[in-house]
Amino acid sequence: MPRDVWHDIPLGVYYPTTSQSTDGVSPMIVVNDSFCPQNHACPAVSICSQGAIVQDDIHSAPRIDHESCTECGVCTNVCRVFSLVPDEAPVGV
Repeated sequence: MPRDVWHDIPLGVYYPTTSQSTDGVSPMIVVNDSFCPQNHACPAVSICSQGAIVQDDIHSAPRIDHESCTECGVCTNVCRVFSLVPDEAPVGV
């Protein structure tokens, strides 16, 4: 999405959820691939103190290692396009 379009998205409004869990445990923080532009180094990778967020390359969405994640939520504050969101977050206003 072109950079100039992002300023029209209201902050803190859209939070669709997707679960990456394959072991039956519902994770607290999830990655919403549809919001991630997948065109830059994810800032959450370097901010995560547990190393629980990885990104294969700048053209891929980040992934969360839910066994390492402490669910502190710092990554959700760093992601400016709301790709990293709390699971079960509200959709809409």
